[in-house]
Amino acid sequence: MSPTDIDENGVRLIARGAIVGGPSDGERIISVHELTKGQSLHLGLNVVVTLLRLEGDCALFGVLAPKHMPVTAPDATRPPTKRPEAGSEFED
Repeated sequence: MSPTDIDENGVRLIARGAIVGGPSDGERIISVHELTKGQSLHLGLNVVVTLLRLEGDCALFGVLAPKHMPVTAPDATRPPTKRPEAGSEFED
């Protein structure tokens, strides 16, 4: 999943990968989705991605997946181009 075109109204996501489980098991996908804050995207039968917050050019997603399906964020391993400011809603 790659977020692009992040702004105050939402984000565009490009989902790439393979469906796991169900009648489409193993099917390769590439799909584009537009999400606004609070909207969810179902990827196959087992994975739900929700856009939780937006701030500037940063987006925070929640991912619901079974324990046996590891969720990784390869983009999160790169240093962000812009860090949230102190006191912002992204700061934990």
